[in-house]
Amino acid sequence: MSDKIKALGFSKVQEAKGIVEYRLDSNGLKVLLSENHAKPVVTFMALFHVGSRNEAVGFTGSTHFLEHLMFKGTPAHNPQDGNGVFEMMKPLGNLLNATTWFDRTNYFECVPAEHLPLCIELEADRMRNLMLRVDDRNSEMTVVRNEMERGENEPDRVMMGEMFAVAFREHPYHHPTIGWRSDVEGVSLERMKEFYDVFYWPNNCTVMVRGDFDTVEALELIAKHYGKIPASPHPIPTVYTVEPPQEGERRFEINRPGDLPRVWAGFHIPQAAHEDTYALAAMRAVLGGSGSKSSRLYKRLIDSGLCASASASHMELRDPGLFMVSGTVSAEHSVDEVEAAMFDEVAKLAAEPVTLDELNRAKNANRKSTILGALDPMGWANMIAEGEASVDWKWVIEYDDNFDKVTPADVQRVAAKYFGRNNRTVGHFIPKSEAPDESAPEAAESVPAAAAEPVQAKTSMADSVVTRTLANGIKVQVQSNRGSGAVSINGKLRAGGVFGGGVELLPELTAFLLTRGSSKYSKTQVAELLEDMGPGASRLSFSPDTFAVSFGGTVVATDFKQYVDIVGDLLRNPLFLDEEVARAKQQFASFLTKNANNTGRVGQNALMRALYDSTSPYFGKTYAELGDELAGITVDRIRQFHSEHYSPKSLIISIVGDIDAAEAFALVESVFGDWDGAEPKQWDVSQGILPGGKRNRIDVKMPGKKNTDIIIGAPVPVARTAADFCAARIADLALGGDTIGSRLGKVVRVKHGLTYGINSHYDDISFGNAPWLITLTVNPENIDKALGLVDEVVEEFLTEGISDREMSDLTEQAAAGFQVGLRTDAAVAGVLSQFTFLGLPLSELDNYPQRVKSVTKEEVNEAIRKYLRLDGATTVVCGTF
Repeated sequence: MSDKIKALGFSKVQEAKGIVEYRLDSNGLKVLLSENHAKPVVTFMALFHVGSRNEAVGFTGSTHFLEHLMFKGTPAHNPQDGNGVFEMMKPLGNLLNATTWFDRTNYFECVPAEHLPLCIELEADRMRNLMLRVDDRNSEMTVVRNEMERGENEPDRVMMGEMFAVAFREHPYHHPTIGWRSDVEGVSLERMKEFYDVFYWPNNCTVMVRGDFDTVEALELIAKHYGKIPASPHPIPTVYTVEPPQEGERRFEINRPGDLPRVWAGFHIPQAAHEDTYALAAMRAVLGGSGSKSSRLYKRLIDSGLCASASASHMELRDPGLFMVSGTVSAEHSVDEVEAAMFDEVAKLAAEPVTLDELNRAKNANRKSTILGALDPMGWANMIAEGEASVDWKWVIEYDDNFDKVTPADVQRVAAKYFGRNNRTVGHFIPKSEAPDESAPEAAESVPAAAAEPVQAKTSMADSVVTRTLANGIKVQVQSNRGSGAVSINGKLRAGGVFGGGVELLPELTAFLLTRGSSKYSKTQVAELLEDMGPGASRLSFSPDTFAVSFGGTVVATDFKQYVDIVGDLLRNPLFLDEEVARAKQQFASFLTKNANNTGRVGQNALMRALYDSTSPYFGKTYAELGDELAGITVDRIRQFHSEHYSPKSLIISIVGDIDAAEAFALVESVFGDWDGAEPKQWDVSQGILPGGKRNRIDVKMPGKKNTDIIIGAPVPVARTAADFCAARIADLALGGDTIGSRLGKVVRVKHGLTYGINSHYDDISFGNAPWLITLTVNPENIDKALGLVDEVVEEFLTEGISDREMSDLTEQAAAGFQVGLRTDAAVAGVLSQFTFLGLPLSELDNYPQRVKSVTKEEVNEAIRKYLRLDGATTVVCGTF
C-alpha cells in the first residue's frame, strides 16, 4: 500500500490512535484519514487556517462574509446553472455547512459513503475557482447583516462580543467574528477577493475524512482533485500582534431592552499550546455551570436562587484568549450580589486546592467525552478540526493524557496566576424596563389572500432489532452493535403538555424536577455520578413536548448498568422536595422572563392563540398568564401529576450499542419490572381549532429589537402515519426545506438578501392538526417586501406545482438524509422509540427510503394544494417597527 500511496504523490507524515496524516507533496495539502466502518456514512471536512484573527479594521468580518460567498459558485458548479454546491449535495441528504471562528474556517459534508467522491470534487473546486460576483456580494451582504441583527437581539451574544472588544485592545481577537457592522456593509468585493487569494490555498488547508471509506481510494480522489492546485505563490501571512499585559481591571455596561441582567467576567489566559491549558480546563470543569449540577457555580449561583443560569468557559485558542465566567441574574437579586458570589468562587480556587473528588470527576468526564464524541463521524471531525485550528491534531489525541496529569496544586497555582483583579474585564448587562403587552397585540387586520436509486442499508435494520414487552407493559427494543464501546438508551412515555389539565407548566415542571433527587439517589449523587460518566450522561434531562416526555443518553459500556439504574429510580421515585420545587419555580420564572423578551417565542406564542382555543393541545397561554399559573402550582399537584401519568404502561425503552439483547432485557427487567402504574391517557388533536377564514395579520410590538421575527401559519392535518406523509414532506422541502436551496430561500435570501434564515415546516407531525409554518427574520424596514415575496413564491408554487428536478433531488435527499441521520447509535435509539410511540412498524427503518422514492409528482402536487396554502393563514410580525 505504501508504494501506491507514494505513487499518488503523498508522503506519510505520522500515525496515532487511528488517524494517519499524509502530505500531498506537490502543494503541501495536509490530509488526515480515519477509517471507521460502523455505519455506511462518511464525513469530509476542509479546514482553512484563517479566521477573524487574520482581519483588521476596514475588513473585519471578511472571513465570515467570504464563507457565505463560497457557496455562490464556480464555473464548474454554478447555482445559476443548477449545479452549485447546494444543488449537487441536496440529493445526498443535505448535511453540509460551514463555520467561521477566531482561528479557522471549515467546510464540511456528511453523506452516504459512496458519495465521498463528490464531496472531494466540490471542495477542491471552490478552493481556487470561486467566481466572486458583485451581485452575489451585494445580495449576501444584507443576509450577513441580518445574521448580525439576530445576534444583537440576544444579550449573551452581545455580552460576549463586548467582552472581547474590551479585553483585547491590540490583538485582532478584539473584533467579532461576524465583523463590525460598517465593515460588513462597506467592504468591497475586491478586498474579499484579495483575502481569498491570500489564504485559500492547499498549503493553508487541512482536509479530513472519517467514516466508511478505503484509504487508497480516498487518496486517489484527493490527488485527482487537489493535486492540480499549486501551493500559494507567496508565504501565508502570520499574525504577529501580541496583546500586552492588562494593567488594571476593565469594566463595561450595556443598557438596552432585554430580559434579565447578566454579569460576565473574562480573564486573560495563554494560548492552547501552553502547559497551563490543562489546569485551566480543570478549573472550567470544577466551576461548571448550568449543565453541571455538582459544580461550584451551580451550587453557589443557581441552587441559591441568585442566577437563572451560569457558566464557565475556557477559550482554547491559537493565541492567548480568555477564561470567562457568567451568570444570568434572577429577578429577585442584583448584579452586585452575583458578581460578589462569582468572584468569591473564583478566589477559592487560588486560596485552597480543589478536592480530589472534583478533579477525578472532571478527568473521568473528559476522557469519556472523547470516546463518545468520536462515535459520530461529524463529532470526530469537529473535535479534530478545533485542535488543528488551535494547535494541531496531535494536541487533541494527547489532550486526555495531559489532562490526567493535572494535580490540585496545579489548579491552585494557575488560578493564582491568572485570576487576579488586574487581569480581568467585568461586564454588566442592565435591561431597560420596557416590555411588550403580549396580552393585547395590535388589532389584527384582514388582508387579501395571495393571488438515482435510494441508498440501501447493508443489512435490514428492522431485523436486527429485538423487541419484548414486559409484564407491566414496558416496550423494550434492543439493537446490539458489538465493539463500539458505548451504549445508547432512549425512552418515551405519555406525560406531555396535553395532559396538564389546563395547567400548561405542570408537565414541564414535573419533568424538570425528576433529576433533583430520588428515593435511592440524592440530587448531589445524581449529579456527581452522571458527570463522572461524561457528557452523554451528565446532560440527562426529561424533556416534555406536546404528547410525551423523552429521555436519553450515551455512556461507555461499563457505565451502562448504573446509568439505567439511576434513570429508573428518577422516573419511578422522584422526591419532589419542597425546597427543590420552590427553587425550580424561581428558575421557571426567569425562563419565562427571558422567553417574553424573545421575538421568535413571543411571535409563535401569539400565533398559537390565534389558531387554537384552550381545548387544543397546541394552544399556548401568554407569558404573563404562565407566570400567574406558575405561582399556583403546588408540590401536591406535581406529585399527583407524576402518579397519574408516569407509568410503565406507556413507557418505551430503546437500547442500541455494545450490549447483548439478553443482557439489556435483563437489566431493564431488574430496574423496571416491579413498577406498576395507571393506564395511559388519550388525547384528541381535532379539538380547539379556531375557524379559518380571511388572511389575518397580527403585529406584536417589542421595544429595542434590531431584528424582526415573522411567523406565518395555519393548522394542517398532516400526521407521520398518514398515507400522504411522504408527499407532504417533499412538498414542504421544495418550498422551504432549507434557507438557501428551497424556493423561498432562493428568492427571499439568495436573490433579494432580505433574511439570514427562512424556512417552512410542519410544527409537529406526530398526530396531525398542528400548524404548518413559514418563519423568517428580517430588518424591520424589509417586513412588507419580504411578506410580498413570500406570497408570490407560495402562489407560484400552488400554480406550477413541483418541478421534475425538485422531485428527483428532494426524494433522493429525503432518502439519503434518513440514512445519514442514523449515523450514531443514539440516533437509531431515538428513531426506534419515536416510531413505536407513533405506532409505526419498525420495518419503516428499511422501507422509508423506498417509500419516499416512490412518491409521484401528482401526489406531491395534491399535497401542495391541500396543505401549503396561505389564504386562511395568520401572519404574526414581532419586533420593533
